[in-house]
Amino acid sequence: MKAMDLKGVVRGKAVRTTKSDKGAPCLLDHVNRNFKAPCPNALWVSDFTYVATWRGFVYVAFVIDVLVSCIVRWRVWQSAEAQFVLDALEQALHQRRPFGSDRLIHHSDRGVQYVSIRYTERLAEADIKPSVGSVGDSYDNALAESVIGLFETEVIRQRGPWRTLEAVKFATLEWVDWFGNRRLLEPIGNIPPAEAEANFYAVLDPMPIAASVSNHMASEKPGTVQLIMPGDFIPLTEASGLINAIGAFVTESACRRAASWPDDIKVSINVSAIQLRSAALVSQLAQAMAAHRVHPSRIEIEITETALLERGKQAAIIITALSALGVRIAMDGFGTGYSSLVHLREFKVDRIKIDRSFVTALCEDAGSAAIVRAMMSMARELGIQTTAEGIEQDIQLETISALGCGTAQGYLLSRPLEEYAADVLVRPTGAGIALAS
Repeated sequence: MKAMDLKGVVRGKAVRTTKSDKGAPCLLDHVNRNFKAPCPNALWVSDFTYVATWRGFVYVAFVIDVLVSCIVRWRVWQSAEAQFVLDALEQALHQRRPFGSDRLIHHSDRGVQYVSIRYTERLAEADIKPSVGSVGDSYDNALAESVIGLFETEVIRQRGPWRTLEAVKFATLEWVDWFGNRRLLEPIGNIPPAEAEANFYAVLDPMPIAASVSNHMASEKPGTVQLIMPGDFIPLTEASGLINAIGAFVTESACRRAASWPDDIKVSINVSAIQLRSAALVSQLAQAMAAHRVHPSRIEIEITETALLERGKQAAIIITALSALGVRIAMDGFGTGYSSLVHLREFKVDRIKIDRSFVTALCEDAGSAAIVRAMMSMARELGIQTTAEGIEQDIQLETISALGCGTAQGYLLSRPLEEYAADVLVRPTGAGIALAS
């Protein structure tokens, strides 16, 4: 062009808003393309992709555990800022809680989001070693690239065009559930990642729970069996990552038992806050009901207010999916959370279970009685059924019945039963009984 005396468009001088510090330490690659791990929470890889919608681009980030290619968490957002990938990391940390473990390495490419100050500081706070590959080299983050490639092939290209961020979000939710719980992966023996991870924990010796139980029972006399209360047991299963596998077992067992009982018997299943962060809960319940031919109207899922408070948006998605199956949603321990009325409005609850703290003081404390009356009145106006928890005296049952409470539970009516005892209870009459699992 210069020889022909031609000039191109003058774009002006580029404006640089950031200047790199050549003397600052550079994050190293601690993986070196060796995407293998000895156990869960030893190596995570992260990356994100973009999806074109009618309203512009949206971005999908994944955090993946290398051991069995398990998608720990994911995030869909409308901008590719550092906060976007940081949200996915925060969810993964809360899901797995690998704090204090110097074994965990977090690997990514050298994108600006993953080497940002906020992101690397958060890794340091969680005692996680950062590792980065080179810019634009897919081989340096090959495992994350391969999972994202499957996502793009199996979802984005198959089901487009995409209209909104919400459409991409729900499609991602469905795919992550399918990928984790039903997709067969050849590198791990043609089984789903969730099953492969459960198998790892099943053969782990000693298991965290077993060790804790052994320590708890060490002071007991030989030959005795010590009952471990849920308040001690559940946190152990959540911290060890076993809660989802145990929850799947409980769900399947509850549906199997319900199938052997009369059709008018309803079964309530308590779920953990951790389970509400995974779409696996929905698929597990749907599969169990279908396998045992249990009508959804016989199943009630009990959720605590604390679980809703910890992850409101994610819980709302899961609860909506559960309701779409036809099961009922009950709020356990109602009245003890921070925003009960907001939960009633947002989550379409079918039943509230009035916390035992109000029921216990019902006959002695005028304030508690007034609160219970207000709860009952509000529930009637909203068309929500009610259950009183912790009924231990006749006077409590009489009082709560006079207030119009539909059902009650407590030691006055029945203590927790083994399966064979529950069979004896429900089969002779079967009317008006609801059993909790």
